[in-house]
Amino acid sequence: MLAIGSDPVYALDPVSVARNEGVGIFPSSIAIPVNARPPGKNRPPELVPRFQLFFRCILAENIDIEFWVRCSMRFALPALLTVAILLLSSGLAAQQIRGDYIETRSADVYTGQCFANGEVNLAGKEAILAWHVQSGSWDGVPLDGLTVAAAVRARATLGDPYGNPYPAQAVLLIDDRATPQQSAALASFARRMGGELLTNVDQTLSAPMEMVVNHEHHGVALLRAGQFATVQTRSLGDKDHVCGNEVTFYPPLTPVAHSMPAVAVTDAYRGPGLGESWDSHGRRSAFVGTFVR
Repeated sequence: MLAIGSDPVYALDPVSVARNEGVGIFPSSIAIPVNARPPGKNRPPELVPRFQLFFRCILAENIDIEFWVRCSMRFALPALLTVAILLLSSGLAAQQIRGDYIETRSADVYTGQCFANGEVNLAGKEAILAWHVQSGSWDGVPLDGLTVAAAVRARATLGDPYGNPYPAQAVLLIDDRATPQQSAALASFARRMGGELLTNVDQTLSAPMEMVVNHEHHGVALLRAGQFATVQTRSLGDKDHVCGNEVTFYPPLTPVAHSMPAVAVTDAYRGPGLGESWDSHGRRSAFVGTFVR
């Protein structure tokens, strides 16, 4: 190792650099200065990235096996680890599933505390949950463009911290365009997203599914699940503030990437399996959002 002024300069011969006493295999800095700062010039020395020096090691003549192994340990293993991490990240990204989400309940979710307290144990036991997959797979099965929904009847007001809504009854509504493998994957996905709400699925029905979310006008969405369920929502407006103390009193029932409360213009379930049906209009009882898993 030479020194010019205060700047260390290393020989360009990689073997000499690697075997220079006191230096180790290579200096601990990320790059190695190869040219001294010219007199009178205030500029940093040029640097040789480690990967360039690694290739010089590979191409250098008269390198013994021990040096080659030490050089590979220094450079190749970190590179391999980096490649492995990138491949794993790509695999995880490829398995990601995302899309739109609609939820309605038989109690207002955007309301004041006084109104919410008045509905506890009297309303809010029923819900409709729906997911439309924009892109992605579940259990290795592509689900792009398919929709799955669930109608739920619980034993207490959903979201009430002092009530126990479980066990709940549920009916799954599966897109009739799905193959048998996709139907199974949609059901598995819905159960995972719904958690304990969808532990007890009484029936699984196939139906023509239509679900559209207007991303330009937040809160505007439509769900049609054959003859079994219909949900239509709109954005909240000034006339939807009744007491002036409204907040999003209940959070969504399932994991979401983003959601906002909306008005359920229509919230109807006319299917079997729950022991009841409902047809509600004009309630501040909906969420419209997105999900990512």
